[in-house]
Amino acid sequence: MITWRYVKPLNNTDIVAQYGAEHGITFDGAFIECIKQNNGGRPSVSTFDTDKAKERTIKSLLSFDEKDAENIFKSNEMLAKETSILIAFALDNFGNYICFLKESGAVVFYDFESGTIERITDDFSTFLGKLYK
Repeated sequence: MITWRYVKPLNNTDIVAQYGAEHGITFDGAFIECIKQNNGGRPSVSTFDTDKAKERTIKSLLSFDEKDAENIFKSNEMLAKETSILIAFALDNFGNYICFLKESGAVVFYDFESGTIERITDDFSTFLGKLYK
């Protein structure tokens, strides 16, 4: 079971679906519920594997509040300069992103330095289930 720390209150619960609609992605219900309860939070288990690397990490979910330093608005504005196929929803400790592929909703890791994408899983719920230690 995941415990979330440093959660920031979500003032507008409709913002998640609105943001998705404005950016060409329909977020699944599990993601929306997770954000409503854990906006900007850090998971107690934070390690995951991709199709190319072991022991990648998630530092925190991006906040849906523009006042927070690590928010989805700023992060995806920067990411859009690199690629238009991804929507970042979380960060690792090194400035890389955990993202959704817009077309399929699959969860991927985006290495900001190399511009490479590593597949993690098909959906958000499965991603949470893959987190360990």
